Amino acid sequence: MKDILQFSYLENSVYKNRDSIPYKFIALGDNVFTMEGNFGNYWRYGGIEGQSFIDDNNLGFVDPSGGPFISIDNARINNRPIKKIYIKFSKVHLET
Repeated sequence: MKDILQFSYLENSVYKNRDSIPYKFIALGDNVFTMEGNFGNYWRYGGIEGQSFIDDNNLGFVDPSGGPFISIDNARINNRPIKKIYIKFSKVHLET
């Protein structure tokens, strides 16, 4: 694991991003979460290092307008590391 800053979140707790927009992580299953917040339609996302193309089913990071920047290497939910990020039904899914 890379030596980077780790962020830890709890499901259903409300956080504010750098634009003071509230957001939270909602459980969709035992180890699957989505982010809810009024981020608008502006999101950055990218693939995993070494991939030859961006695969919406296997992302390396997501970054909604105003944050938070979430990557496989830098975030945990309920003290479990994020292992997979993907887009399904137009929503970002985070697996721990």
